[in-house]
Amino acid sequence: MFIETEKPPAVGSTIKLIFSIGNLKKIEINAEVMWINKGASSKDHGMGLKFLNMPAKDKDAILKEINIVAVL
Repeated sequence: MFIETEKPPAVGSTIKLIFSIGNLKKIEINAEVMWINKGASSKDHGMGLKFLNMPAKDKDAILKEINIVAVL
């Protein structure tokens, strides 16, 4: 997953993401920073993340909500 940010943590850092979208309220997932992008444009600044030990039920719930939002 790519997250746009001006000040990403160092590669290898573990961060906590909190998803609150649609009917989901505060699903917390740990992720590791895999790479950092500091492109020429500020729109390109950010980091690539790898989810760590995400329960299948949380993954399914997030994907379901994202698919609903994407269709709207």
